[in-house]
Amino acid sequence: MSSDLKPELTVAFIIHHVARFYGLDPRLITSPRRHERYVRPRHLAMWLARDLMPDYSLPRIGRAFGHRDHSTVRHGIARIEAILDHDSVFHAMAIGMRREISALTVDPSAAEQPAVNQVEALLDGLSKAVNAIRRASPEIAARCFGEIRPREETDHDAPV
Repeated sequence: MSSDLKPELTVAFIIHHVARFYGLDPRLITSPRRHERYVRPRHLAMWLARDLMPDYSLPRIGRAFGHRDHSTVRHGIARIEAILDHDSVFHAMAIGMRREISALTVDPSAAEQPAVNQVEALLDGLSKAVNAIRRASPEIAARCFGEIRPREETDHDAPV
């Protein structure tokens, strides 16, 4: 594994990052404890998860935080947004943390596209190689590959 590879952006990564910032064990952020020492970091992590991972639903985020209800997640996000509006120091810290997490991780949805492109390029290369063998020696191609049919376009091949 290369040292320049970044971890995937996950709710767990966000929880660990926030916990490290606040000097907490990540389990305390997902625990049922309601002490303010744990609540604000928990709500901040929920806000960051919603902000950095917009494809995640509130119930999905809630599951990552100790199986909390979506309304609890919504409440936590609203509390952080209210603090952000009134506390410029907290606002700067939260935005800095968001930037830091973004810089440290790879968004899985963004990372998926290069992999798809690599697979498609590999398939195209293999297809060209098979066709070259088929043209050069149809008998060998038939023994190696069986009946070769053109690749049919499917729904997943359609442009997005």
